[in-house]
Amino acid sequence: MPNVRLLGTKRPKTNFIIIIIIIIIIIIIIIIIIIIIIIVIIIIIIIVIILILLLLIIIIIIIIIIIITIIIIIIIIIIIIIIIIIIIITIIITF
Repeated sequence: MPNVRLLGTKRPKTNFIIIIIIIIIIIIIIIIIIIIIIIVIIIIIIIVIILILLLLIIIIIIIIIIIITIIIIIIIIIIIIIIIIIIIITIIITF
């Protein structure tokens, strides 16, 4: 009879231990999932920031190119005007 009682008291303990182990495993799985989600969110944010920076750099480069071409065009126009003025002056002086 004492053996039966001991067996009776041991089984609930093992069930309790199994339940605790299952709960711990579930908690660990939930923590791992949360960590993975956080890592994915951080990676997405970093990618978005990098893309925005690349866009900004491209826009800045385009603006610089536009400014340089405008300056070159202005310089060419000024040179053409100076050449025309010199030609006109030489024509006036010769005649």
